[in-house]
Parts: sequence; structure tokens; C-alpha cells
Amino acid sequence: ELNFIDEIQPLITDLFRRHLFGEAPVRSLLRTALDLKSLSLQSPRQIEFLLDRVTSETLQWNLNIRGLDSLRRTTDDAANRLSFSILVGSLIMGAAIISSNARTPEFSLLSNVLFATASLLGLWLIISILRSGRLR
Repeated sequence: ELNFIDEIQPLITDLFRRHLFGEAPVRSLLRTALDLKSLSLQSPRQIEFLLDRVTSETLQWNLNIRGLDSLRRTTDDAANRLSFSILVGSLIMGAAIISSNARTPEFSLLSNVLFATASLLGLWLIISILRSGRLR
């Protein structure tokens, strides 16, 4: 009579032992101990070097974030357009104030020139927004 459990049990036990501890558990343990020893010897020197850099103000951080450059460009474009729009609005308001109180032909001419300038700059802004293709 053949008992499968008695026959398979040593194989499964060996398989579990290899899976849990690996092929050479003593070698792995020694390698880990050597790594810990190396880390414990190098860490004080590295910490001392880092503290020297911090106290002498020669420590530099190199930080690189993906997509930050495109975000900066988009923000710059938006700020430029906003500044330009404020300028055009200011020209229109100034021309309107001068036009409402224009008592001489020179003031009328000045207000017309300001309106024309504001119109051209506004048209240029609209064209640049449309050409960029980012009108949402």
C-alpha cells in the first residue's frame, strides 16, 4: 500500500524551506551582516560630510520636476496676455476720459489716436490668441 502524504511531505517541506530561506540561508545571512557592517562604517563619514556642507553653505539641491518647464511657459504666456490686455483696457479708458472732456481739437485728436492704438493692439492680441490655437 502506498501513502502519498508520507511520500510527498518531505518534498513539500524542502520546497517550503527553499522558498522561505532560499538556497543558502547562511550565505544570505552573512552577506546581510557584511552589508550592515559596511553601512555602519560609512554612515558616520557621510553624515559628517553632509553636515560640513550644510554648515559651510556649499550644499546644492538638484531638483528636477517633469512638466515644470511647460507649466512655466504657459504661465508666462498667460501673464503676458493679461498684461497686454490691461494695457489695452487702460488705453481705451484713457481715450474715453479724454474724449468726454475734449474741449480743443488737440484733445479730440489725442483721444482718436489712443482709440486707434488700443484697437490695433487689441486686434493684435486677438490674432495672437487665435494663432496659438489655445483658445478655450
